[in-house]
Amino acid sequence: MDGRHHIPLSVGFHTLLKQAKLSVEVVSSVWDLNAWDVEPAPSTAAQGQLLFQRLLRLKSRGVKLKIASSLTNSSELKALAADSEWLSHLII
Repeated sequence: MDGRHHIPLSVGFHTLLKQAKLSVEVVSSVWDLNAWDVEPAPSTAAQGQLLFQRLLRLKSRGVKLKIASSLTNSSELKALAADSEWLSHLII
């Protein structure tokens, strides 16, 4: 190790979402946050569901969400896009 403090990616992402004031931009080709069609480890599924809920709560804080993804038929992206003024979904 190089002596620097390392935090898990999920902790860093939650921290960034918590601190967001105006907008959040995410680029991801994979959206399995709720793991409806796979059987992940329980802790992984719980982390994904918590992250999904945090993304949903951005709207109530007035934080805009922009997602760049190649997916066109994701139930999670559809749930996040319930209000198109709040979410920008770019297909890459």
